[in-house]
Amino acid sequence: MQILKQMVFLLVFHYIVFGPGVFSASAASGSFKSDSPINFRVEKILFNLLKCKDRNIQPPNATEMSLLLDFMTTCKRRGEEVNPENYSGAAGIFFTQSIGKSFPLVLRYLFNPDIPAQLLFPSSLRLTRQLPESSSLKRPVWELLPELTETPVFYWSIEEEEITPDDFSGTYYKYNLSRLIMLFRHNGQPMLMVASWQDDESGIGKRGGILGEYNNWDYVYSYKPGATASGIGWAETRIYSSASVTLLYPEEDGQSTGYAVFKWLKAGTFGLNMVQARHIAAGAERAFTGFMEVINRQNSPSPQALEEMVSRVQACSDETLLAESRSYCLALAGLSKNDSILSEEDFQLMLNDGKYCRNISREHLEALVMKNEVKRMLGKPVLGD
Repeated sequence: MQILKQMVFLLVFHYIVFGPGVFSASAASGSFKSDSPINFRVEKILFNLLKCKDRNIQPPNATEMSLLLDFMTTCKRRGEEVNPENYSGAAGIFFTQSIGKSFPLVLRYLFNPDIPAQLLFPSSLRLTRQLPESSSLKRPVWELLPELTETPVFYWSIEEEEITPDDFSGTYYKYNLSRLIMLFRHNGQPMLMVASWQDDESGIGKRGGILGEYNNWDYVYSYKPGATASGIGWAETRIYSSASVTLLYPEEDGQSTGYAVFKWLKAGTFGLNMVQARHIAAGAERAFTGFMEVINRQNSPSPQALEEMVSRVQACSDETLLAESRSYCLALAGLSKNDSILSEEDFQLMLNDGKYCRNISREHLEALVMKNEVKRMLGKPVLGD
């Protein structure tokens, strides 16, 4: 019976995630395409960099990485077209975009200890928390730019990360990441590179809900393992491994910043990887779109405005935060009754009568209040306002 249940799950899960086609092992493998612009020399440098997960291995300098850096700053193709080799059994993609803000300003958003990452990536992150094992620099990264040489200045950030529900199964996950942040100069330009690795398997995925359009950033989190997609609510899935190499660099105009990332992801159930490259590409696009909405609009809040808002929220008492979120939770409860997923019993037990914010932790309550404050700064509608 259990084997039959597993087979049914895999068939249903595959249909929901990948559509009604036939699963192709070669499509998920990440093996080279003949027309892929990446070459073996670039890929060798990329995978040598990923070996730095072992902290006994010294990060390469800019000269050693020059071919990889040249590729990441010039390649205009992305997604499955680039198709890097698998990493730890995970399929990978390359994604590149331009950010319409100067390089130092982008760093002050992204590598600012006073701005939680979930405020910058509201469509993909629920909560991030730096762990005590992290190291640090004596000064902020954006202040070090004039002094950089080809020899990298680097530090480690160890973080707990919880993501938003995905938009096909409604599942969300929590895991730890190790991030190696490197600053250096290449061809006369300052650059910042981040290599990151998921430390272990994630916890079992839990049921989450999305209210309205994904880019409204209104998500609900239950504590019940499983998925919300029809027919697989009982499924126990995990993210088995993930890794990425991200590069930020000033573009030629001096007013914008290049963003390029290699990303790998392996996730599924019963030890089977159910992720294909196109799903990783879609997730990278969604995360970047949310980031751009926060920092790249005409009315985007400055880093200082975000710092001040975060400081204010963190100083609030529990009761003040509950009072500030009461109208939001009441509106959430009302709308959820007509939602096909959130009207289910396990969600209604948390949402009914506006109780949602009393059923989540202090950290999650702060993150929710801050996210709604960012939405107000951007002129986005906030439930209950």
